[in-house]
Amino acid sequence: MKSPPRPRAAAPESVARLPAGRVVFITGTDTGAGKTILTALLLLHWRSRGVRALAIKPFATGNLADARLLVRCQAGSLALKRVTPFLFRVPVAPLVAAGMERRRVSLGDVVSAVREIQAEGDTLLVEGCGGLLTPLGAGYTARELIRELNCPTIVAARNRLGGLNQALLVIEALRAVGRTPAGIVLLGCARTDASTATNARTLRELVAPVPVFALPYLGPRAGSLANLVAAAAKQRGLLARLSATFWEGATNA
Repeated sequence: MKSPPRPRAAAPESVARLPAGRVVFITGTDTGAGKTILTALLLLHWRSRGVRALAIKPFATGNLADARLLVRCQAGSLALKRVTPFLFRVPVAPLVAAGMERRRVSLGDVVSAVREIQAEGDTLLVEGCGGLLTPLGAGYTARELIRELNCPTIVAARNRLGGLNQALLVIEALRAVGRTPAGIVLLGCARTDASTATNARTLRELVAPVPVFALPYLGPRAGSLANLVAAAAKQRGLLARLSATFWEGATNA
């Protein structure tokens, strides 16, 4: 499998808006919402423009498939262990999986892992594990990590029946701790339903002025590097507009 091309020299205007070391958090409504696909697309989009973008997924349970994909998307800029420093064998919530292995990961441990990599690029994408309120460690979830990092947040949700409720619950949970998402992305599914054509419009009306984006279904092999590179090029307009929400004055940035 070929690695994606290394970043080209960026045009001055493409990096002038980028604060060095910006952290952006990609959370989701649930496991399988599309966080890794979205993180990979943003990573490939900005690296193709010459931006020094990096991505990590601090927690993983069960396997390292998502982490390996992110390693390939950034052409090995970060070693697998740095992309996912907290790996547990059993595919359950990280708090539970850590308890099974008699391990403990504090919120401070995770923040330190993020900060260590943060200064190495123009921006660092941090992918969550599971949904926003999945227990990561004793006393904290992704919501507390986001608040500690004080970073803009993108919410990934499936564009299907039930997607509105799930997205609204995540937004409500973020707002409960004084956070407003920079944007919401509805990701297309293999099977559409009556809500697929109306979810984005309805959500825009309900959460304005938070921007809502709809990403079409990328096919059964969406997670392959070749398909992601092609999709990032095809969706560059959408990805640029999404990126502008957190690189050009995003709320709570």
